[in-house]
Amino acid sequence: MGTIVIAIAGSLACAAAVLLAACALLAPPIPRLRAGHPEGRRLRDAGWKWQARQWEMLRLALATSAGLLAWLCGWDPGPPVAAALAAPSVALQVRSASRREQRRRASLAQFTLIGAALASGAGLVEAIRRAVASERDILAAAPLARALHEFSVGASLSDGLRAGAEGAHTRTRPALLTLALGVEERLPASRLRILVEAATDRLAFDEQIETEVRARASGTRLQIWAMAAVVPLLGMYLIWTVPLVAEVLSSDLGRRLLIPAAAALEVTGFLLARRAVRDVVA
Repeated sequence: MGTIVIAIAGSLACAAAVLLAACALLAPPIPRLRAGHPEGRRLRDAGWKWQARQWEMLRLALATSAGLLAWLCGWDPGPPVAAALAAPSVALQVRSASRREQRRRASLAQFTLIGAALASGAGLVEAIRRAVASERDILAAAPLARALHEFSVGASLSDGLRAGAEGAHTRTRPALLTLALGVEERLPASRLRILVEAATDRLAFDEQIETEVRARASGTRLQIWAMAAVVPLLGMYLIWTVPLVAEVLSSDLGRRLLIPAAAALEVTGFLLARRAVRDVVA
């Protein structure tokens, strides 16, 4: 009996070793670690001029305040501290996503201006320079500004446009790459103007589709907010009318488990629903 068990264990160990070896061979390369704050790019996208140290000090101050307030109220400080630690990141993500969408919409105005400049007889470089100069948001003009910078230091304009497309929005990137392809093929100004107008029409069509989807999803978003408000309001009503519920929620079980779990589920459901709507729009 012992020999059979040893044989089975040895077989399982060999199978596990072969599986791990195969996973090691087929696994993608380990990404190179980059120095810097993990939320540094989002801070730049949001337009908040916070240094990494200042941002983490704000997070620490919020967590300390939340923990102290919970301790003074007799609550378990763990969930409030965790929520306070995550709140700045959530706010930063919402803000950066909103600003990125605004900059994506600004690309439509930039390409419209480029097309108008080409129609007036200006060259492509001059048209791009006008579009960059007309944009007040530095990050919104960054893709075209990078293309001009690469061109000014000796690179071709097509390579500069491809370099600018790397940091552009996913919907703006095809327009920049299309323009880069037209420059690389040495199309005349009239053909470039047609190409820019086609890219502008595509951006305008995407904008129109997004507006329509947002309008259709407005009812869903309203339902999300309504459902998110039902549970807290119902809990407050039960606490007010049913003494047993108030007693349970005010006990250690309620303060340490029931209320934090309900809050976590509430926030998770809201974020997942919001992300689903955002994915449909994107």
